Amino acid sequence: MKKKYLSILLAGLLFSLSFLSGCGKTAEPEGDTVIEEDEDDDDKDRDDDEDEDEDEKPSIPEVVKSIDDKVLESQIDVFLDGRKTWVIPHDEAVLYEGLTYSLSDLNYNGRAELTVTYWEGMGTVSTVYIYEINEKGDGFDLLEWEFEGIDKEQKSLPDVGYFSAVSGYYDKENGIFHYLFKDYYAYSFSHGGCRMHDVSFADGKVIDEVYAKSESKGSDRDEVTTYTGPDGEMSEDAFYTLMASYPGDYTTKEFWLGNFDGDSIYSQNRHIVEDMSDDEIGDILTDSYLLFAGRITYDDFFEKYISVNSSEQTSEGLFMDMIGSWGLYMTDAEGYVEYYEPDDQYYMTLDVSEDRMMHLEEYLNTDYEYTIEGELLDKADGMLIVQYTPPASDGMAYDFMLLTFTGIDEEGHLVVMCDSWNGNEYYPGSTWFFEKLD
Repeated sequence: MKKKYLSILLAGLLFSLSFLSGCGKTAEPEGDTVIEEDEDDDDKDRDDDEDEDEDEKPSIPEVVKSIDDKVLESQIDVFLDGRKTWVIPHDEAVLYEGLTYSLSDLNYNGRAELTVTYWEGMGTVSTVYIYEINEKGDGFDLLEWEFEGIDKEQKSLPDVGYFSAVSGYYDKENGIFHYLFKDYYAYSFSHGGCRMHDVSFADGKVIDEVYAKSESKGSDRDEVTTYTGPDGEMSEDAFYTLMASYPGDYTTKEFWLGNFDGDSIYSQNRHIVEDMSDDEIGDILTDSYLLFAGRITYDDFFEKYISVNSSEQTSEGLFMDMIGSWGLYMTDAEGYVEYYEPDDQYYMTLDVSEDRMMHLEEYLNTDYEYTIEGELLDKADGMLIVQYTPPASDGMAYDFMLLTFTGIDEEGHLVVMCDSWNGNEYYPGSTWFFEKLD
């Protein structure tokens, strides 16, 4: 499923980039804009002259463009004091995918929000927790979600952790900021799609309105995709016209979210957040907010928190560290985690020799024991791969396997990702963790 909808995700990313690059070009100058550093003095004068209208309208919340450093520090301390509420314990975190933490002020009210998000199962069901500092500044509240628009009965949450850049706009008349997220979903291997979310904040709640969606059913050859907008089913052309023109006369702007990879087993940095000190977490949350506020660049944040280890790892260095014998410690198959002892069913051993050959014995304690052998090949990103094609006599359910050796984590486990294909059909793989035996 992930492989199938990866193409949808990549298409969505390309579309988002082209959409963001055109933001502000299609909207008319008289449309509402995202708050910038320079206020429109003419608008302020006109507002002052319209006393009668102001009497009838609710007061517009003050926009806090950037939280003061001392206030931000005190708010982060409040979150750290209650860290047991929002830090995902490590034994749960390894069951999730895409676990991220970030700090922002999405409604620009001067009270920071801490966002924790992750995916489960096929990686298409998002969980999103948003905690906001309360008005007194001495605690924080978990915000409730209110669902509107298309498919509101599904109560689907957007994939907040998928993207670091998000498009947003400001409704000046009502003093509300809106953010445009996507939700890639799957009900089965042949049924899924993408929902478009307009997310805003009001009355202490997160308002989540799905304004459009695409839904595909069937395999690649007989796949049928339907498109739905605010007025019901629509053509593909009309759908993409809506995507390019939404949100009408409002001018959109790109916002950056400082999503820090948590201790999901797929994260680059391999940190266990539960074991990190308050100072370490505080530094991450501070920089996450500074990125959102535009006070540091995404490149700075990426270099400091996301590219850890991966930029320093070389395939030759990884190979040298791999030489020797390894035994299976843990597997993760789409979020289903199992731990192993040498006498367990399906236990594996892995041997790496100095001639760059890998020898894997799988299903050692069953009648289905078999051997996989192959040469370790370099990848440009510092990883190693082994390509394996089983003999026809093996009777395997696949006809090609790719093993990717991604690195050695902080606990000393060799991490191997397994993917396989039968013809053009992709079989969702699993991740293996081996511990050193000698």
